[in-house]
Amino acid sequence: MEYKLDPVRSDLFNSSYGIKPTVYIKYELNDDKTFKTFTLKFKHKDREWILNEVYKDRTNMTDYCTLTRIEDKFDKFYLAENKLVEMMKVEV
Repeated sequence: MEYKLDPVRSDLFNSSYGIKPTVYIKYELNDDKTFKTFTLKFKHKDREWILNEVYKDRTNMTDYCTLTRIEDKFDKFYLAENKLVEMMKVEV
């Protein structure tokens, strides 16, 4: 799947954090229609961040998340999202 614009997530992000990036989504499914990966691309001003969520086997539960310019993996989505917000506020 190619990235698709997601204005609802952009509005939700703005409501939650006071930052309104342009948000794009894409995902991969397993053969049984469970999630394999879910990726969010955030564009704000002249910067771009990608948050990628990888799922455990075919459980639709997070295995780990990765984030642009961060080597460590996050075991929970909200931890990666909080780090993203921190980075967006500092880098932009």
